[in-house]
Amino acid sequence: MTDLPALLARVEAARGPDREIDAAIFCVLCCTRENTDSDMMELINAGRYNDVICKMVGSGAGWVAFPPLYTSSLDATVALVEKVRPNWNVVSGHSWMLSSTHPSTFPNYICEMEPRPQGTFRTFAYGHTEPLSRLVALLRSMIEEEEEEEEERK
Repeated sequence: MTDLPALLARVEAARGPDREIDAAIFCVLCCTRENTDSDMMELINAGRYNDVICKMVGSGAGWVAFPPLYTSSLDATVALVEKVRPNWNVVSGHSWMLSSTHPSTFPNYICEMEPRPQGTFRTFAYGHTEPLSRLVALLRSMIEEEEEEEEERK
């Protein structure tokens, strides 16, 4: 799998909508070997996400012209989380405590995710917008899952 920690770092650093991050999320989480040709997978593995999007648009292979607005649209983020983490409880919203003490310095939105029925771990995340907080939680949950699987293999 592509470098999820690097993608997480980009999303955590974002302060608002970012189309390059949208492209990266689309490529990392939605493009698989089954639905993407080998040339595009090489670009994805090299982190050249905008090149992948341009190639998809130019191929006429039925792809959407642009990746969904994950970093700005709560609807797009909710749909992505439901696709990647079906049957998970997700709660997010504005953190009044954070926003009243440090209105522009700290992320003001919080998200909590956990498997249904309640699983072994719960993921908390913060973001400067509600979609970003959900994306951070999603990526953290995926990283935690990979780490657990790796520990089990040892």
